[in-house]
Amino acid sequence: MKMSYRLVVDSELWYKFKVACAEERISMVAKITQLITEYLDKVFSTKKKNDE
Repeated sequence: MKMSYRLVVDSELWYKFKVACAEERISMVAKITQLITEYLDKVFSTKKKNDE
């Protein structure tokens, strides 16, 4: 009985851990995307200024 209870708790913690990791990964991808976008904006805005 005690063993199965422990498995339930462990699987619940594991699930929460996986969810947290997924959210972390999503926010990291979002940050990287934002950085790339900002970088490209800078590159293209300086190119436009040079072209004028």
